[in-house]
Amino acid sequence: MSKNTVEILKMAIQMEKAGLRTYLKFAKDTNDEIGKNLFITLAGDELDHVDILEEHLESQVENRTWKNGQIEESLIQKIIPKISKDEIKIKGEEIEQRDALRIALQQEKDSIDFYTRQIEETDDPAAKDLFQKLVEMEELHYKIQEAELWIISRI
Repeated sequence: MSKNTVEILKMAIQMEKAGLRTYLKFAKDTNDEIGKNLFITLAGDELDHVDILEEHLESQVENRTWKNGQIEESLIQKIIPKISKDEIKIKGEEIEQRDALRIALQQEKDSIDFYTRQIEETDDPAAKDLFQKLVEMEELHYKIQEAELWIISRI
Protein backbone atom coordinates (compact mmCIF):
# COMPACT_ATOMS: atom_id res chain seq x y z
CA MET A 1 0.00 0.00 0.00
CA SER A 2 1.31 3.38 -0.86
CA LYS A 3 0.37 6.57 0.87
CA ASN A 4 -0.87 7.66 -2.54
CA THR A 5 -3.39 4.79 -2.61
CA VAL A 6 -4.78 5.74 0.79
CA GLU A 7 -4.96 9.41 -0.22
CA ILE A 8 -6.72 8.53 -3.49
CA LEU A 9 -9.33 6.49 -1.62
CA LYS A 10 -9.81 9.26 0.96
CA MET A 11 -10.29 11.82 -1.84
CA ALA A 12 -12.79 9.52 -3.55
CA ILE A 13 -14.72 9.10 -0.29
CA GLN A 14 -14.87 12.88 0.21
CA MET A 15 -16.03 13.34 -3.40
CA GLU A 16 -18.83 10.79 -2.94
CA LYS A 17 -19.87 12.40 0.36
CA ALA A 18 -20.06 15.77 -1.37
CA GLY A 19 -22.33 14.20 -3.99
CA LEU A 20 -24.47 12.67 -1.25
CA ARG A 21 -24.88 16.04 0.48
CA THR A 22 -25.71 17.75 -2.82
CA TYR A 23 -28.37 15.21 -3.78
CA LEU A 24 -29.97 15.36 -0.33
CA LYS A 25 -30.08 19.16 -0.51
CA PHE A 26 -31.66 19.01 -3.97
CA ALA A 27 -34.19 16.43 -2.77
CA LYS A 28 -35.11 18.71 0.12
CA ASP A 29 -35.31 21.84 -2.02
CA THR A 30 -37.21 20.58 -5.07
CA ASN A 31 -41.01 20.65 -5.12
CA ASP A 32 -41.32 18.10 -7.91
CA GLU A 33 -42.11 14.59 -6.61
CA ILE A 34 -40.26 12.77 -9.40
CA GLY A 35 -37.22 15.04 -9.09
CA LYS A 36 -37.25 14.60 -5.31
CA ASN A 37 -37.32 10.79 -5.68
CA LEU A 38 -34.55 10.85 -8.29
CA PHE A 39 -32.27 12.88 -6.02
CA ILE A 40 -33.03 10.61 -3.03
CA THR A 41 -32.19 7.53 -5.10
CA LEU A 42 -28.96 9.12 -6.36
CA ALA A 43 -28.04 10.04 -2.77
CA GLY A 44 -28.52 6.38 -1.81
CA ASP A 45 -26.18 5.34 -4.60
CA GLU A 46 -23.56 7.85 -3.45
CA LEU A 47 -23.83 6.41 0.08
CA ASP A 48 -23.26 2.93 -1.38
CA HIS A 49 -20.16 4.28 -3.16
CA VAL A 50 -18.87 5.66 0.16
CA ASP A 51 -19.36 2.24 1.78
CA ILE A 52 -17.53 0.48 -1.07
CA LEU A 53 -14.62 2.91 -0.95
CA GLU A 54 -14.40 2.74 2.86
CA GLU A 55 -14.20 -1.07 2.67
CA HIS A 56 -11.34 -0.79 0.19
CA LEU A 57 -9.61 1.84 2.32
CA GLU A 58 -9.88 -0.40 5.39
CA SER A 59 -8.48 -3.33 3.41
CA GLN A 60 -5.57 -1.19 2.19
CA VAL A 61 -4.75 0.04 5.69
CA GLU A 62 -5.10 -3.36 7.40
CA ASN A 63 -3.42 -5.72 4.98
CA ARG A 64 -2.24 -3.59 2.07
CA THR A 65 -4.36 -5.39 -0.49
CA TRP A 66 -7.33 -4.45 -2.59
CA LYS A 67 -10.54 -6.00 -1.35
CA ASN A 68 -11.80 -8.63 -3.73
CA GLY A 69 -15.45 -9.03 -4.43
CA GLN A 70 -18.24 -7.97 -6.66
CA ILE A 71 -19.88 -4.59 -6.47
CA GLU A 72 -23.60 -5.16 -6.49
CA GLU A 73 -25.80 -3.29 -8.94
CA SER A 74 -27.29 -0.14 -7.52
CA LEU A 75 -31.02 0.38 -7.39
CA ILE A 76 -30.73 2.70 -10.38
CA GLN A 77 -28.83 0.08 -12.38
CA LYS A 78 -31.54 -2.46 -11.59
CA ILE A 79 -34.52 -0.29 -12.59
CA ILE A 80 -33.25 2.02 -15.32
CA PRO A 81 -33.91 -0.37 -18.23
CA LYS A 82 -37.54 -0.51 -17.06
CA ILE A 83 -38.10 3.25 -17.23
CA SER A 84 -38.70 4.91 -20.57
CA LYS A 85 -38.66 8.64 -21.27
CA ASP A 86 -42.39 8.48 -21.99
CA GLU A 87 -43.07 7.27 -18.44
CA ILE A 88 -41.37 10.29 -16.85
CA LYS A 89 -43.41 13.46 -16.47
CA ILE A 90 -41.89 16.49 -14.81
CA LYS A 91 -43.85 19.40 -13.45
CA GLY A 92 -43.35 22.11 -10.88
CA GLU A 93 -40.18 24.10 -10.23
CA GLU A 94 -38.52 23.65 -13.61
CA ILE A 95 -35.94 26.41 -13.34
CA GLU A 96 -34.75 25.31 -9.91
CA GLN A 97 -34.71 21.68 -10.99
CA ARG A 98 -32.75 22.54 -14.14
CA ASP A 99 -30.13 24.34 -12.09
CA ALA A 100 -29.92 21.43 -9.66
CA LEU A 101 -29.51 18.97 -12.53
CA ARG A 102 -26.77 21.07 -14.14
CA ILE A 103 -24.82 21.12 -10.88
CA ALA A 104 -25.39 17.38 -10.42
CA LEU A 105 -24.21 16.71 -13.98
CA GLN A 106 -20.99 18.58 -13.31
CA GLN A 107 -20.40 16.61 -10.10
CA GLU A 108 -20.91 13.33 -11.96
CA LYS A 109 -18.55 14.47 -14.73
CA ASP A 110 -15.93 15.37 -12.13
CA SER A 111 -16.31 11.92 -10.55
CA ILE A 112 -16.01 10.18 -13.92
CA ASP A 113 -12.88 12.19 -14.73
CA PHE A 114 -11.34 11.44 -11.31
CA TYR A 115 -11.97 7.68 -11.50
CA THR A 116 -10.80 7.55 -15.13
CA ARG A 117 -7.50 9.19 -14.12
CA GLN A 118 -7.10 6.61 -11.35
CA ILE A 119 -7.59 3.77 -13.84
CA GLU A 120 -4.85 5.26 -16.01
CA GLU A 121 -2.45 5.85 -13.12
CA THR A 122 -2.65 2.55 -11.25
CA ASP A 123 -0.97 -0.71 -12.18
CA ASP A 124 -3.02 -2.82 -9.78
CA PRO A 125 -5.71 -4.84 -11.64
CA ALA A 126 -8.06 -4.90 -8.61
CA ALA A 127 -7.80 -1.11 -8.29
CA LYS A 128 -8.45 -0.68 -12.01
CA ASP A 129 -11.51 -2.92 -11.69
CA LEU A 130 -12.87 -0.94 -8.72
CA PHE A 131 -12.40 2.41 -10.45
CA GLN A 132 -13.88 1.09 -13.72
CA LYS A 133 -17.03 -0.06 -11.91
CA LEU A 134 -17.31 3.33 -10.24
CA VAL A 135 -16.93 5.04 -13.64
CA GLU A 136 -19.78 2.89 -14.99
CA MET A 137 -22.02 3.78 -12.04
CA GLU A 138 -21.27 7.49 -12.33
CA GLU A 139 -21.83 7.39 -16.11
CA LEU A 140 -25.26 5.89 -15.50
CA HIS A 141 -26.06 8.68 -13.03
CA TYR A 142 -24.92 11.21 -15.63
CA LYS A 143 -27.14 9.69 -18.35
CA ILE A 144 -30.18 9.66 -16.06
CA GLN A 145 -29.71 13.29 -15.08
CA GLU A 146 -29.01 14.29 -18.68
CA ALA A 147 -32.25 12.59 -19.79
CA GLU A 148 -34.21 14.29 -17.02
CA LEU A 149 -32.76 17.67 -17.99
CA TRP A 150 -33.67 17.01 -21.61
CA ILE A 151 -37.23 16.10 -20.67
CA ILE A 152 -37.90 19.09 -18.41
CA SER A 153 -36.44 21.47 -20.96
CA ARG A 154 -39.14 20.36 -23.41
CA ILE A 155 -42.14 20.64 -21.14
